[in-house]
Amino acid sequence: MTELPSFPFPVGPRSEPPPEYAALRGCPHRVRLRAGGEALVVTSYEDVRQVLSDRRFSRSANADGPLFARSPESLPLVMAD
Repeated sequence: MTELPSFPFPVGPRSEPPPEYAALRGCPHRVRLRAGGEALVVTSYEDVRQVLSDRRFSRSANADGPLFARSPESLPLVMAD
């Protein structure tokens, strides 16, 4: 079984994205969140567009619970439609 990369990636001293994003470019990839859960990272324009427009990813579609466990330092924007 392949070890999943940890996400979010560590931020370096430069203003450029972490180099780990280059390895994920093109298609969805599973990652391991800090809290231990799994998630998909989408990087292509079409994949991101689909996620943002698909009602299955809506916060209201998951009203019974959080989409994922949020850490105190994470942005609440990811919980909004």
